[in-house]
This record gives sequence, C-alpha cells and structure tokens, in this order.
Amino acid sequence: MIDIHTHILPAVDDGAKSFEDSLKMIQLEIENGVDTIILTPHYFKNELNAQNKDLIFAQYEKLLEKTKDLNIKLILGSEIYYSDEIMDELISNKIITLGNSKYLLIEFSLYNEYYNIPDVFLDIMALGYKVIFAHPERYVYLSVNQIKKISELGCLIQINTSSILGDFGRKIQKKAFKLIKNKSVNFIASDAHSLNVRKPNLKETLQFVEKKFKIKIENRIDLWIKKN
Repeated sequence: MIDIHTHILPAVDDGAKSFEDSLKMIQLEIENGVDTIILTPHYFKNELNAQNKDLIFAQYEKLLEKTKDLNIKLILGSEIYYSDEIMDELISNKIITLGNSKYLLIEFSLYNEYYNIPDVFLDIMALGYKVIFAHPERYVYLSVNQIKKISELGCLIQINTSSILGDFGRKIQKKAFKLIKNKSVNFIASDAHSLNVRKPNLKETLQFVEKKFKIKIENRIDLWIKKN
C-alpha cells in the first residue's frame, strides 16, 4: 500500500520537525500496512517560502540511510502550491515531481478562488504533466460537481484520511463521502504532518471506506510513476 501525500521529511516544512519524528511516523505507516511513502514537502514559489532543494535532497538521503533496514520504500516528491510563477518553474524543470515522473501533486488556496482551476490544469497537462489534485474536498469554493468535472478533464483526485474520518468537520466529510460515492476519488492519502496532527492512518480509513461504500481504493500510483 502507498501513501502518496505526506509531510514526513524532517525540518523542511510544517511537517515532521526532526528525524526522530520522521522515524516514528514511518513506523506508524508500516503498522498501517504501508510499504511505499511519497514524501511531499510543500513547494511555495515566493521569497519567504522558497523550497530549498539542496536541503530537501540532503534530508532525503539522510532519511534513506536511517530507514535502510526498514521494510519501507521512500520516494521523493513535492506538494506544489500553485501561483503565477509555477508554469515557468515547470517549463524549466525546477520542481521536484513525484518520483522523478510526470506526476504532480498540486494544491491551491483552500479559502480564496484566485485561479480558474480547470484552466490551470489544462495548461499544465498541455506541457505533458499528469495532475493529482490535492484534497479538493477541503476547498470551500468547490462543489462536488465542480470537482467531478475537474476529474473528467483527466486529473486524478486525492482526498485526505482526516476528511473522511470527520476531523475537518461534518461538511467536509459529507463532501468526501459524495466524491467517493460518485467514483471521483483516485487516491486516499494521510497528508500526515505529525503523530498528532493528520497522523498516518491509512489502514483505518481504507477499511472504513470499504465497509461503508463497498468501494476499494487501490492507491496504486506505483504502477505509473518511475520507481527510484
């Protein structure tokens, strides 16, 4: 099983603060039956939050070394916060994609509709990239029908375990349920940030979904992306 959206790489964003935290989160992932984790630190293109790629690669190599005896595969990626500069970054190959593939995990503001999301995704796909839309159930300005139409463009939809389990409130949970029911969901991921906030809990969530909806979400992006 694979968790495609995590903030387990330490000391690079608002996720794990130390290697100790990372290792505890990875152990919890293993206990949840996860054998592959995609590490997706935030990518913000602005002066205050510019992603330090050298630091990220260094932390990734250290984490690989610290987990070499564990039954876990770690793949590097990023969660891209879309802004006007992102297209140029993609054209110049400056962004860390998922597993050095053409797959991108992309998010927008949760509360303010700054962009026409379908148009943005069409522009990105025109460059040859494959889009995974991060946790759209949390966007206050997007309806279930709007998200479904985005999926019909060829975008893949990832929703959070916390949304399904009701941690973000009943309204977001109901939206997640509707997306699952109309088969618009391609991936369920933990979006894990710590052992307390959005902790790794894929097993519990996938079992809940399968029991409630009689639907099995495979989470098999590993069939598509280049393995490291």
